[in-house]
Amino acid sequence: MKTEKNIGLTTRMAEKYRGLFGSNELSQREQKSFWQMYKESFDDICLKVLIAALIVEVAVYVLGNVFPALGIEGDWYSPLFIFAAILVVSFVGTFINYKQDRGVDALRREASLITVKVYRDNQLVEKSINDIVKYDCIFLQAGDKIPADGILIEGSLKVNQAALNGESEDAEKIVLGDNPIPDNDDFFTKLKCFRGSVVTYGSAIMQVTDVGDNTVLGTINTSLNEEDDSKTPSEEKLERLALDIGKFGYWSGGIAAVLHLLLGVFHMASFSVGSIILLLASSIILGVTIVVMAVPEGLPLMNTLVQGLNVGKMLKQHIYVKNPKSIESAGYLTHIFTDKTGTLTEGKMKVVNIITGDSKIYKSWKDICNSIQNALIIGAGVNNEATISADEKAIGSNNTDRTLMEYLAIENKVKIDKSQVKKVDPFDSKVKYSAVTMNDGVKYLKGAPEIVINGCTHFMNSNGEKESFSNASLDKLKSAWDEQTSSAMRVIAIVKDDGTDKIFIAMVSIRDDVRNDVKESV
Repeated sequence: MKTEKNIGLTTRMAEKYRGLFGSNELSQREQKSFWQMYKESFDDICLKVLIAALIVEVAVYVLGNVFPALGIEGDWYSPLFIFAAILVVSFVGTFINYKQDRGVDALRREASLITVKVYRDNQLVEKSINDIVKYDCIFLQAGDKIPADGILIEGSLKVNQAALNGESEDAEKIVLGDNPIPDNDDFFTKLKCFRGSVVTYGSAIMQVTDVGDNTVLGTINTSLNEEDDSKTPSEEKLERLALDIGKFGYWSGGIAAVLHLLLGVFHMASFSVGSIILLLASSIILGVTIVVMAVPEGLPLMNTLVQGLNVGKMLKQHIYVKNPKSIESAGYLTHIFTDKTGTLTEGKMKVVNIITGDSKIYKSWKDICNSIQNALIIGAGVNNEATISADEKAIGSNNTDRTLMEYLAIENKVKIDKSQVKKVDPFDSKVKYSAVTMNDGVKYLKGAPEIVINGCTHFMNSNGEKESFSNASLDKLKSAWDEQTSSAMRVIAIVKDDGTDKIFIAMVSIRDDVRNDVKESV
């Protein structure tokens, strides 16, 4: 690519702009230590109730042994069991959250190892994605992931923005020129590139306009890092249960204490200050004991252990859970909204079948006769702007061209020879087709069936023989086309124009198939 000698920043300028506008590193929540998380775990209301119960149990045991006259029989194992429950609930919950938090941190560190090609000190060098600063000039090629938001100052690109807006169609990006820089929320603009997009075709130089949290991806990351103080349904229910148990325990303990006091006074043979204090103390301790007995100390322990088991089960299915509470919340969902591309589907277009002019459907390339194969190689392979890389991947052009090129050159080992091409008409969205004219004058068209089929007088049947289109055969072909589109297929028609007749070769149906595990996942 042609470039200017003084393009990009110097090292000194890069440091200056880093100080002014910040680095390209995405912010993350402050990492808490295990002991910080452990202390915060005691904010849970159920743990507070258990701690209160522990204090009372210890007090009852001590008073029962120090003052036997009170008639209190306190055992040593009740406070021990409550203490063990508190430790297990707090420790297990903290361990789960700590492990998840460090797992997310490891993923972020791995993402920071990505390198990009940037112009520094008049040289093209590789830098970490976190070292990019505002006004840096980045060299982008097919397969590169765009490291920051920016504008093109040279070249043109086609990019996949599915990571940001879920759209599988490639978006075209062109040089900004004298136009104003578009807003960050305009994903459909041709004048701006966004971090997280993948270059699928072309090469260009992009000047960075936004870095780090100021990029579109950065704002999404910031919103995900916000602390979620909302409670899960079970936490809300447990909190209500704890309050209800508290009220019930207080009333029951209070009534029992009053009755014990009244009955004690009624049966008291002689009154003295000591006997009254002793009776009052025993009544209060009885009431408090009843309150403690109402506390279900095993309930928060069970909830924490189940949460940990759920996380472990998800990990075995290769699903990383950032927030363990989300598993429990998912059990209360009534409707699920999901993106299709790459979530319910494989995120990769594939050729499903090929339909000849006599409406016969072929699922295997080798079942098609040689005449139609040869015509398809030129009509879909030579008439194709995608190429095969050294690591045997289709790169460049658009998603449809890459799919056809992979099907022919990689899956079926077909040799694509473009040496006999005389003229190329690239795909134009206005006419909805691309074309190549060979040295012998024959023209091959590839595009939308409703466009390229118009004017076809003949078709090649399944034996490779040329036949005239009748109204019946044309209607049957259109019916097959409608059936494919109703099955979520993208249909591409291949037509040959020899100067005398316009001959229909075949229709190729491609689709992003549903993932095999989508039923189990949903």
